[in-house]
Amino acid sequence: MLTPQQGVIHRAEWLAMGYVQGQRDLLLRQLERRFNNLPSAVRNRVAHATPPAIESWSERLLDAPSLDAVFAAS
Repeated sequence: MLTPQQGVIHRAEWLAMGYVQGQRDLLLRQLERRFNNLPSAVRNRVAHATPPAIESWSERLLDAPSLDAVFAAS
């Protein structure tokens, strides 16, 4: 059985994981809208990305002329 403090910690971890997954989902939707069908390698890369990488790619997406340019500096 979890102590109340352990329950709070687990809840915070789940919320953080859900937040990151939401960022990944949003980035994928934006990439699809801009560049149409995405290669499975791109989907996999985003699915395993860290929050700093997601943030960087999301910013590059705004000005990138191609899908490759979004990920070029990573």
